[in-house]
Amino acid sequence: MSDHLLIRKYDADGDYKGAIYHPFEHLEMSRESAIHSQGTPFLADLVSQNEVPDIWPAIDQMLVDDEGRLWVATIVENFSIHEWWVLEDNGELIARFEWPRDEPIVVIKDGMIYTRETDEDTGLQQVVRYRIELS
Repeated sequence: MSDHLLIRKYDADGDYKGAIYHPFEHLEMSRESAIHSQGTPFLADLVSQNEVPDIWPAIDQMLVDDEGRLWVATIVENFSIHEWWVLEDNGELIARFEWPRDEPIVVIKDGMIYTRETDEDTGLQQVVRYRIELS
């Protein structure tokens, strides 16, 4: 179903528990866009030598916060960002926001997003904390 985002839910034993569906417009994938989206020359070369699918996947990353909400980084046309979706356990969409891909969200806990950011001048990484409010 290329017009939906699908997340299948399983318990700790691997038993199917249900699914979450949301309308989603997948991006068409071309060899050029796949090559240019890669972060290293090695990956770009690997992509250039293999078949690519017709569409980009909907999801790049998923996290669960300390309140059981699912945070989903979707792939959008602008490859410098992710559009994050925050879903309740029942699949209800409670928030969407854009976040830079080069500041990956690592943990969401106690109303805070923790990211890992790299200083462009020194190359040093640091953990940065942001307060979040979901309404």
